Amino acid sequence: MILQTEYLKAGSPDGDGAALYRAAQLLENSELVAFPTETVYGVGARVSDEEAVRKIFAVKGRSWEQALLVHISALRQLSGIVSYISPDARLLMEEFWPGPLSIILPRHKDLLPVITGGKTTVGVRMPSHPVAQKLIDITGPLAATSANRSGRPSPLTAEHVRADLNGMIAAIVEGGPAVQGMESTIIDLSRVPYLILRRGSITVSAMESVLGKPLSISSADGGTKEYLTSYRLEVAGSEEDFRRRLAENQRKSLGIISFAQTGKTLLSGIYDIKAEYVLGADEKGSEFFSVLRDAEQKNLDILLVAPLPDSISESLRDRISRAAARDG
Repeated sequence: MILQTEYLKAGSPDGDGAALYRAAQLLENSELVAFPTETVYGVGARVSDEEAVRKIFAVKGRSWEQALLVHISALRQLSGIVSYISPDARLLMEEFWPGPLSIILPRHKDLLPVITGGKTTVGVRMPSHPVAQKLIDITGPLAATSANRSGRPSPLTAEHVRADLNGMIAAIVEGGPAVQGMESTIIDLSRVPYLILRRGSITVSAMESVLGKPLSISSADGGTKEYLTSYRLEVAGSEEDFRRRLAENQRKSLGIISFAQTGKTLLSGIYDIKAEYVLGADEKGSEFFSVLRDAEQKNLDILLVAPLPDSISESLRDRISRAAARDG
């Protein structure tokens, strides 16, 4: 069924009351609402509303085995969500919440199994965006995930959400662009050794410093193509490889990504380049997601990434790896 997606403006620092109460009303009526967080825009449903939670999987085209994150605005809301909060979990919460860190803990027996993909654990986080906080203050905990079709680049603006989910969800709460523009770091504290499931702006070293112990990183982190686009993204292994790929793709609509440390490639006069983007090696990934969306708007066939500098941030390297086409 095609919905008339409402566009709710919440532009003030504290979130516009009328917009948020309308969003809360829709959530109360088992509808889905997209809202901004400091990482990316999310789409959510009330944690107690199984009908609405199931809609998230349907509109995103998401596998039932992929768990959702529970978003809270206060620690007391973890009651009925998790069964146990370990001392290490409290250390991370005190240091990084509210903020872009998702923590995997044992789930409470009363939490809907559909939220956790049938697992005995649940991911929880406390977003710092004032609009998200205000909305969750009204509604209580929300089961949520990024507000895009599964596999698409993460949505940084309300317009990105509209491009993917218009007519499929009840409303989009517009609260400006996502502040950090990349998904949260995810750490699994339900097992030993603790495991980083996804890198983000909260770095591994920062968490190790707080916990006073080394952390393991999932071998699947960045190991598969994750962001589906209408073009092919390739990463050159060297300058020679970069120029070879440029020459090979001259008959195609071609864009390139270079890095601020090395400067623009200055190849526009030699090759027919439709779009050129420059990223800072220390940026966390938000500009990269914007590039992925813009390149699609420009109808590129190939987006070629220059050799990655050694100084590139671990989170940006991870996002490029997730987006890159695989051989074979």
